Amino acid sequence: MNEETTFLTKVIEIFQFGILAMFGGMIRYLREHAAGEKEFHLFKFLIHLGIAFFVGCLIGEFIEGSERFKDGYLMAAGYCANEILNQLDSRLSNISEWFKGLGKK
Repeated sequence: MNEETTFLTKVIEIFQFGILAMFGGMIRYLREHAAGEKEFHLFKFLIHLGIAFFVGCLIGEFIEGSERFKDGYLMAAGYCANEILNQLDSRLSNISEWFKGLGKK
């Protein structure tokens, strides 16, 4: 395989992760709408799908390729995309504050 083919294969794999997570994100948004928890807004729906896509691409890189339940994990990650990003924000800000404290000593 040449370098271009390897790159294209990786891009396709990452898109697969994102698409599966988008499915989970779509189900989350539509379930909340059906339950009356939120009104449907196309722009917000598309943003939610974009967030789920990003989380799927991110999480997919941490799941081994031979993992039996990988597709389910990615759809669950898309369903919980906002919660995953909130946890990531919290953890990264804690790490950032720790590093800032090291520079003051």
